Amino acid sequence: MTLSDHNLITFTVAYDGEPLPQDQVNGIVRFNWRKADWDRLRGNLVVPNWPMDRVVDVDQAAEDLTAAIRTAAMGAVPLARTGKTPKTPLNPELQRLRRECRRARRHYQRSIGDHLREATLVRYRRAKAVFKRTLHKVRTESWQSFVRDSLAADPWSTPYKIAASKVRSPTVLSTLRKIDGSHTRDWQESAELLMSTLLPDDSSEDENEEQGNLRRQLHEVYAEETPVAPFTEREVTDAILELRRKKATGHDGLAAEVLQGDGP
Repeated sequence: MTLSDHNLITFTVAYDGEPLPQDQVNGIVRFNWRKADWDRLRGNLVVPNWPMDRVVDVDQAAEDLTAAIRTAAMGAVPLARTGKTPKTPLNPELQRLRRECRRARRHYQRSIGDHLREATLVRYRRAKAVFKRTLHKVRTESWQSFVRDSLAADPWSTPYKIAASKVRSPTVLSTLRKIDGSHTRDWQESAELLMSTLLPDDSSEDENEEQGNLRRQLHEVYAEETPVAPFTEREVTDAILELRRKKATGHDGLAAEVLQGDGP
């Protein structure tokens, strides 16, 4: 997981469990702060009273405060829908033909006897052919309508670019050239070459003087004896007030307007 100035970027390598609800991203609840009921949120918010000089574990206190704000937000702020955009449904005629095709396929799969199976197979193939022809016709008409509307609005839009071969698929390299001039032979060898080139092993034998100095600095023990004063409540307040509004939330899912306490 990484944080940028505008978005929370997460990388999921593998997940074998149940799919997450649409109002969660990698287990993080997402709120739609634009539709928040700020008066109700202030009424629901009950924050534990912690004197700053008595807080022992700052991290635990921050987690408790975040949990209290989330609990209050659950009743005052609607959840954001983060699922994929649904596909355009088929028209009623295509839906009817698809149902008939699936029904004919089930009858064929469940039929017993050579003669019955042959008859149901013919009906299934006929229903499938009708559905495919109708689907192709609807797609062609939809594409023609898109081309007419696009060219009427802009003669140099996507249809023109496709006809002029200006829209091309990105080139996918099947092999990579090694240092010795030879090429990789399969995807595994290409992946190993990429890993060794982009993420080489951490070795001190081939590093230059600057890299050696950085390595020594990383291994040196921090010997600064000057005591660091704990941050004050005023410093925390100033840091919250400096947060920019109407920006993407962080990994806690809380907007700056909530922490600043006065809504939009």
